[in-house]
Amino acid sequence: MLRRLPCLALSLLLPVWALAQDVPLPQKRAIYEADVDFYGGDLRSIFDTTLELCRAACEAEGSCRAFTYNTRAAACFLKTGVERRDPYIGALSAMMVPLDDPARAIAAARAAELDFLRADDLAGAEEQAREVALDYPGTGDAQARMAAAQAAAR
Repeated sequence: MLRRLPCLALSLLLPVWALAQDVPLPQKRAIYEADVDFYGGDLRSIFDTTLELCRAACEAEGSCRAFTYNTRAAACFLKTGVERRDPYIGALSAMMVPLDDPARAIAAARAAELDFLRADDLAGAEEQAREVALDYPGTGDAQARMAAAQAAAR
């Protein structure tokens, strides 16, 4: 009987794990700012890279809270936070904001309702959610607007 308990637990958890993998949201979302260098707070640098790899490196690094990508030098600077914003033509910086559990739960519920979609469709939705911020980068006032919106919601 005791040998069957782990199998039972695994069989109960697998559907939850599988659903979590199909949630069409990234673990973190990026709030981009064009032509802004997040100065200071450097965690590490990656040279001769792409924006996509820079973002992926930040997502994978637990202590990465932001990054600056220099488009002219193909250089990535992972950050522990944003100490200062400096104008820099050709820089694309992003704050990484973790998605909270309620947002992920809503996405999981929606994904379950859309069971007629293929896995490729959900993967495409995740990619679109990940990349939409690149189409509309901020101008440096995103943090102030977010703080004002949070204060107004209270």
